[in-house]
Amino acid sequence: MSEWRKIYRRFVRFQREWSVHEHFGVNRQLFHSAVLSARSDQDIRREFASFGIPDIHSALWKEARELRGLLNFPNRGRFPNEACEDVYQAALTMMPFGVWTASASQEQLYRGQRDAKWRVVPSFFRKSGEERAAVLARINSLATVIMARRPGLQAEQALALIQHYSNELAAPTWLIDLTWDPAVALFFASDGGRTGDLGVITMFVRREWEELAAGGRNRLGQIRLIEVPNVLRIERQRALFLDTSHPDLVEQYVAHSVWFYQVDNLVFEDQDADWPVSKEHCYPSRDPILESLSDVAVQCKEGAPEPVLAPLADATEPLGERDYLEIARSWCKEDGVKLESPHLHVLAGVCHVYSLLQQHRDQLKIELRSLHRLREATNAIVLAQEAGRRVDVSEAMEFTLGRSMTDAEREVLDQLVNNVRPAGLGGPVADLPSFIKGLLIELPTRLAELVVIGADDAREGRVQHDIEAVLGDSSFRVFDLRGATDLNGVAALATDVADVVRLLLVDDATAQGWLHGLARAVLDEKECIEFKEGWVERQKGRSIVVVHYGAKEIQDFAPILRELIVQFII
Repeated sequence: MSEWRKIYRRFVRFQREWSVHEHFGVNRQLFHSAVLSARSDQDIRREFASFGIPDIHSALWKEARELRGLLNFPNRGRFPNEACEDVYQAALTMMPFGVWTASASQEQLYRGQRDAKWRVVPSFFRKSGEERAAVLARINSLATVIMARRPGLQAEQALALIQHYSNELAAPTWLIDLTWDPAVALFFASDGGRTGDLGVITMFVRREWEELAAGGRNRLGQIRLIEVPNVLRIERQRALFLDTSHPDLVEQYVAHSVWFYQVDNLVFEDQDADWPVSKEHCYPSRDPILESLSDVAVQCKEGAPEPVLAPLADATEPLGERDYLEIARSWCKEDGVKLESPHLHVLAGVCHVYSLLQQHRDQLKIELRSLHRLREATNAIVLAQEAGRRVDVSEAMEFTLGRSMTDAEREVLDQLVNNVRPAGLGGPVADLPSFIKGLLIELPTRLAELVVIGADDAREGRVQHDIEAVLGDSSFRVFDLRGATDLNGVAALATDVADVVRLLLVDDATAQGWLHGLARAVLDEKECIEFKEGWVERQKGRSIVVVHYGAKEIQDFAPILRELIVQFII
């Protein structure tokens, strides 16, 4: 038997039997002082005397002091390379000291994984696109049958029920299993563990999560928990189900963790607790719900019904700089801060680095790419703006760059940070209208008549974000010419836009005959822009900006456009 298991059982037995004062709070305080504190015997005896206990039974005092000696081991489990020797030592680093406690109010939530290498990615998102479509249809069919059998059950509760019995129903969902009892998490973290593996227990603190989520106003979202009443196995496991926006963000929250080494056939159990924890208790031999679900799959019909249940967002798409920028700006808004250029563009650069950090997850520990580090960088930029001081991406990320890391991690991080171009020379752009305005101000009037910008991110979400930003600025008139013909381009140039900046959005599928005519007219300082269809008068001194989505380098442009002022943005 594990020595730590013996110590754990001895500790919990002594804690349950401890009774030196009639008041529960005082009794608990004195137990903590006698067994868990590092104070001197003289100090502890004085504390006992202050509560009217001049002395305690010698046997009781002896056991308290012996346990204190056994529990006085070096702090373990806070880092993977300093893992606890087994799951019972992990329990002794967590539970006696009053932080990792059962939380019926759901202020603290726990998850146990028997292999710490597993990412917290719901099974649904590990499927291919076609497989996910089939699973989604199955989930909705199952939910329809379950709700028909259990009137009053909400659709999301049916989803949680499906998740809890996903193995039996062959229907993996996008929910994440949690519990509000750390003892249950310890059981699941060790059940089935094999010697040599590293298990982990994590704790989500709602207050911390809500701060990073800006009260639920950014994509991290609120902790959205689903409870299902009157299900014996769920009640026994004190189970809850987390529905969140993206597993990468769950990982980047960086839950508090305790790591431990697995030992074959060593499973955490506490059968004498007020709420027993054991395999028999967590998986009752008779499960009425499981029995009632045995034929649910048979009743599911192909193609029915219309999907009601679906994930909050497509978590299979990697998070980009726009996602991180929206999160960072939500923190600024929460603090009543409005970042202006150039500080806003530095923040865009930081967020671009963070999007790249996630692509190097195997090379960088989570502490270097967490939302906490992004929050620190955001705060540094805000402070620089308030002080009227310029800052660059490297300075903004000084708290991350100053952390302990391996030489290999340092090399990756330095390369990503140093490769971010300053916003004034292209690089990450937080707000397209303000970037263009700043660029046109810097350029002489003659050179600002036609400017070409290459935007390497051509995703529809990125383009729509830019269009919405431009539509909200009366200084611009935008024409979306992606995939358009020459005739559409000519029409855009012929449209009266008064004295605002004409913004033309193009891509690789856009016909370029009209662009050639436009560029030639500007370069040759002609009065008219000539096309094979006719001509359009050119208004000298008025700026025209072409944004080419998908262009990452000069070779991506037509030769005629390479002669103009060209910028590249991310």
